[in-house]
Amino acid sequence: MVYNTVWWYIIGLTNPQHEHNDRVVYMDLDTIITGNIDDILQQDVPFATISDFGWPAGLQTAWIMWDKQTRDNVWEYFTTKYKPEDYPHLDCDYTQWGGTNQFLEECMGVVRINKNPIPAIKNAPPVVRLQTVFPGSCVSYKVNKLDKIKQLDEHIKMVFFHGSPMPHQVKEIEWMKTHWNTT
Repeated sequence: MVYNTVWWYIIGLTNPQHEHNDRVVYMDLDTIITGNIDDILQQDVPFATISDFGWPAGLQTAWIMWDKQTRDNVWEYFTTKYKPEDYPHLDCDYTQWGGTNQFLEECMGVVRINKNPIPAIKNAPPVVRLQTVFPGSCVSYKVNKLDKIKQLDEHIKMVFFHGSPMPHQVKEIEWMKTHWNTT
């Protein structure tokens, strides 16, 4: 399967041919782990993700955890909605094809750009948002203005970089020296 942009690879991870375990966790490579995330990973929920930092009503695909049933239902919907000839045209443009954020919102019945509160997938589980369950643990470098601080709050466990700057561009910030190995 070939996608026009890397965003759609995330949905490609739900393809049952990958034979993943019963629970899969995906996070973008520009996510910086700054604390112990065992409690986040051990949630016994069928689906969890983060709220979009720019549009909190929406979902963000920088971190997703799903069980096998949710995975299969997302893949089934994806392959019903899009045909292989559509794949080269999928991009992150919300106006025509949407993007992975909007696609996940559509699957789960989350209203932001998607105006339909009815989930598109069968047996859609409740959406568990990390910022709600673990307040202050999952933050945005940009939105939380982490360039202005020398030391992270001890409750922060994950810092999400979305867009610019990227982690390598701020590697000289004191807390980044502690949590991001550049060697």
